[in-house]
This record gives sequence, structure tokens and C-alpha cells, in this order.
Amino acid sequence: MLDKIKLLDAKDDKSWTSDGLPAVAAVKAITGDDTITRADINKAAFGLTRENVATWQPAVVETVAPVVPVKQDLIAEPVAQDLDPMYLEIQTLRDKSSELQAAINASTIALHENDAQLKALESKLPEKTDPNHHASGYAEYMASVQAHKLALAEKGLLQPAPIDQSRRRYNPSGRRFR
Repeated sequence: MLDKIKLLDAKDDKSWTSDGLPAVAAVKAITGDDTITRADINKAAFGLTRENVATWQPAVVETVAPVVPVKQDLIAEPVAQDLDPMYLEIQTLRDKSSELQAAINASTIALHENDAQLKALESKLPEKTDPNHHASGYAEYMASVQAHKLALAEKGLLQPAPIDQSRRRYNPSGRRFR
């Protein structure tokens, strides 16, 4: 499967996801296997992206069995029988650790890609000094409206607004300017 994934064309948008990973549909089509999942692709080609498809090499993970010193005076058979389950448990834990590390690496790659997309989108947002921004210059505009009203009031060009009886009760002078 890995050899066929490496044959995907980096220029073909249908063969790759927006994150730069091989598209599951494209891998299914090139291998002829409809049971392939994203997890299978990630396991076979971890770290392979659209940008590095030409130069990508799979990581080689070597597992080395631990060396346990055995005293000469102990009988060999009971020690081997006791240690076999322990070796299996250690190897199982190492395999699980490798899987978790691969998941962490994939998540880290996804996080960096999302951060890059977020920064690209944030760079397109208008700044607060942008004259077309909805909150830009609101305080200056309100100050100019207030100054205009005061200038009209000083010239005597403002007319008192009509006030009904309920308002007159709270405003004894009955005057309100527009």
C-alpha cells in the first residue's frame, strides 16, 4: 500500500485532503481495496504529506528485547517460564507506547496546520483602524453630533419638542430639545 500511496500525484487536488494528507478515496482507488481507512493510511505512511511525497522515507522503528541478568545458580527453566509473560507485557506496552507517540505526532502536525490556517485567516481580518470597520470612529462621530447639537442650541435653532402630560409630571419645565 505504501508504494502505491507514494505514486499519488502531488498536483492532483483530488488525491489529497486540505491538510495535505493522502485522500482515503484516492488510496482506495489506486490500491483497489475498499476496506482501507484513514487509520490504515496513517499507520502505513505516517508523516507523508503532499509537500514531501517525493522525498518521504518511512521511519524505521527497532524493537530490542530487554536484557535481564540471570544468576548462574538459578535453574534456567523456571526463570524463562516466569519471564515470558513479563516480556510479552513489556512488548505490548512498548507497542502501545509507539502507537500513542504516533497519535501524538499526528495531532501535533494537525495542530500546526490548524494554527497556520488560523493565522492566515486572522491576517485577513480588518484592523480596528480600518475606516470601514463597524466600530471605527464611533466615539469621534458621537462627539461631532453632540458638538453640532450644542452649536444649534447656542444659535437658538432648536425647537422644544411637544411633551405629553405624563412627561410633564417628571419634567416640570416641559422643555425638551431635539
